[in-house]
Amino acid sequence: MGAGNYVFYGDVYLLQSVFLKITVIYLTLLTKRYTRRIVLWKVGFISFIGALIEILLLLLVPGSFGLVWFIWVMEYPIYFLILIGRKKVTKQIIFFILWSLVYVILLNGLVQAIDVRWEGNYTVMLLAASSLIVIIGRQVMLRRKIQKGIYPFLIIHKGKEIRGDALYDSGNGLRDPYTGKGVMVGGSNLIERLSLSEDATVYILYDTIGKSGGMLKAYYVDSMTIYKEKEEIYFSKVPVAIAKDWFQRKDYQLILNQDVW
Repeated sequence: MGAGNYVFYGDVYLLQSVFLKITVIYLTLLTKRYTRRIVLWKVGFISFIGALIEILLLLLVPGSFGLVWFIWVMEYPIYFLILIGRKKVTKQIIFFILWSLVYVILLNGLVQAIDVRWEGNYTVMLLAASSLIVIIGRQVMLRRKIQKGIYPFLIIHKGKEIRGDALYDSGNGLRDPYTGKGVMVGGSNLIERLSLSEDATVYILYDTIGKSGGMLKAYYVDSMTIYKEKEEIYFSKVPVAIAKDWFQRKDYQLILNQDVW
């Protein structure tokens, strides 16, 4: 399509827009160290649909570039809601949206600079290389997490929720003596963040190698979801014991029970 000295190449725009969206999405996930797997074909599909809508607007609606730029900024909240699959906007998704806005502005500025300097000859190659780098970087991060036996989790209790990383420990055989359920172990900050009630507590005896045993206070939370690679494992009414001195490191915030899988 031509208008004066302006020529619009739909195929080049499609490739640029798709690679730009993929880069922004995976770069945001990498920045926030989101450890649940997001499959590439879903990211590519929604990126293609978004780019296709932009092309149709540019071709069919005169002077729609401003509208398309607005779509560039506003489409990422929809993308993350689709990819993460949450029914309500959470604090985590808000952070994703904010980071994606930063990246889309920076990368669009970079694309425009390349188009002016080299007339777009290298833009697609640069964006394709950027997409590949961030995808590989995220895969490396996920692989290291899984090799350590660390998986993302979500706890929901009385309308409040906590997300973080949990360590699978095959040596954690703690059980509630009354229900027989396997007990997870978390830090003391869970009490305040989830408003755990003292009315629903049990006491769990434990033994550790090289140290004297003791007793842990455990609380029942409404639900817990563990994201194991492509599988989501859901539990309801889960006992979580509180251990104040067990979490000196920052790699994880919860120790899973051996019965998880």
